[in-house]
Amino acid sequence: SCGFLTEAEGVVSDGSGELEDYVPRTTCWWIIAPEQAISIALTFSAFETEDGFDYVRVYECETLGCEDPALLAELSGARHTGDTITSKSGVMKITFASDGFVNLGGFEAAWASTTRCAPGTVNSMARCRDCDPPKPANASYFQEGCAWLCEGGFYLSEG
Repeated sequence: SCGFLTEAEGVVSDGSGELEDYVPRTTCWWIIAPEQAISIALTFSAFETEDGFDYVRVYECETLGCEDPALLAELSGARHTGDTITSKSGVMKITFASDGFVNLGGFEAAWASTTRCAPGTVNSMARCRDCDPPKPANASYFQEGCAWLCEGGFYLSEG
C-alpha cells in the first residue's frame, strides 16, 4: 500500500504480487524516511512496466513532506531489474503511475538505509547488533553490509 515507511530496511512494490499484473490507472507514492537515516539505497529485484507509458520515479527529499524533491530516476520498461538508486538525504520518495491500457508484472524493490549514531545509542538495525567494541568519533564504519556515521563526541559500541 502507499504511504510513509519508517523502517531501516524493507520492500516496496506495486502490490500486484508475483502472479498478477499491476492495476490499470494506478497512482501511488511512498516516502521512505527511517529514523536517523543519512542515505537510502533502493535496489530493484523485479521491474516490468509499459515502456514509455507507466513509470516509477524516485526522488531525493530534504524534508518528510518532500515539498521540493530532486528527481533521481525515471524508470519505465523492462530493463531496470538490478538497478540501485541512492538518496543521500535520508528521505526518498517513490511514485508509480500507470495508464489504463497495457499492464505488466510491475516492480519490487528493497531499500536499506545508512543511519547516524544518536547520542549514547547504537545503530538499531537488527542484523547489525554485533558491532565491534567502541570506535572513535567522526568516522564511518562498515560491517556485514551495515554502515554507521558517528558525529563528534559519539562512538559506536556494543549495545
